[in-house]
Amino acid sequence: MMRASRLLTALLLFAVARTGSGEAQETHLQTFDGRFGQVIVEVDSTAIYFADPLRVRYQVEALTGTAVTLPTVTETLGPFRVVERQASGPVSTADDMVLRRREFVLEANEAGTLFVPSLTFIFEGEEGGPSQILTEPISVLVTAIVPDSADLTEPRDIAQPLRAEFVPPSTDPSYGWVWWALAVALFIASLTVVLRRMLWRARPLGEDDRFTSHHIAQTALDRLRRRNLLEQDQFDAFYVILSGILRWYLEHRFEMKAPYRTTEETAAQARSNAPVSDHANWLVAVLRQSDAVKFARRQPTRDEATEMLEAIDRFVADTADNTVLTHAPPPLGA
Repeated sequence: MMRASRLLTALLLFAVARTGSGEAQETHLQTFDGRFGQVIVEVDSTAIYFADPLRVRYQVEALTGTAVTLPTVTETLGPFRVVERQASGPVSTADDMVLRRREFVLEANEAGTLFVPSLTFIFEGEEGGPSQILTEPISVLVTAIVPDSADLTEPRDIAQPLRAEFVPPSTDPSYGWVWWALAVALFIASLTVVLRRMLWRARPLGEDDRFTSHHIAQTALDRLRRRNLLEQDQFDAFYVILSGILRWYLEHRFEMKAPYRTTEETAAQARSNAPVSDHANWLVAVLRQSDAVKFARRQPTRDEATEMLEAIDRFVADTADNTVLTHAPPPLGA
């Protein structure tokens, strides 16, 4: 009965800790019993993305009067880096036990099936010799957000410059009017775009001119679909516009300055912005993938690009708020 009550207490404490962290992932829990106490190990998820943190918690319960030697964890824990750590205890409980906790936030050094290594806990009671509890390794699947062929240890070089062949214009006098007509048409088109933007900003705005930020973002996504850029293999233009729509929505829906900040600055702000914090890791992965296409010349597939567009559309729909209205013009290029 005493052991069952201790296990129930541990489960409740871990449940409270997870509720405070705001995560909804499935946990992995192990319990190891010994002569003078027990060790409970919890991992918040056994499947993560490469950019995601992994939380590992150790709870050690020992009989009062038992000396406990905890394992030493330095800057690494197996194939993981230790980026944060917390410790509490010893704390005496009502059932004559002493409770100690250690929590580590880890980041994977590589993708693949990794293992949180086993640790040894030594208990020295008042009677008998010392005993030890050896935990079991825990398997964690780490999924990469870049292709398996990518070298994560060295940045890719920029693509070789393209050599443009200069084709001189025709010297035939009969074609001179064609060049003038094209120049005039281009000037009129550019002037129309500039005037449209200026008139949009200069016109008086009233209550009827405001739209919800999610309506504008979804309209921009629909326009991007109809442009069929993927069918034309214009992946750079597609990702530039798509990431621009996402950053515009973050600014006008959550008051984040995403269009004017780097991906890492946007990630930090997302983690501290309560309405967006649950989506922070996903947003980081999406923006990094867009950066890889725009700046590192990564070549995604059409299915990957389409899946990203639909994921952003679902994010907009899930976070829609009819009370958030804006006068702002739609994202550029959309």
